Amino acid sequence: YVLSVAGSTKFRLWPGESGFENLTLAGDWTRNDLNVGCVEATVISALLASRAISSYPGKEEIVRF
Repeated sequence: YVLSVAGSTKFRLWPGESGFENLTLAGDWTRNDLNVGCVEATVISALLASRAISSYPGKEEIVRF
């Protein structure tokens, strides 16, 4: 399970910013505006990964807490 240490968010990668072409990241350990290890963070990360690949869903369609 991912431990969310204070200040660790700045070291997490956004789903669409792996640094490699054709590699998109997803999981509660990625940067996704929720600095907690939980299923909600995983879902938001997956939506951001989908957006990085196909531009869907739109930014306004991804609900964040």
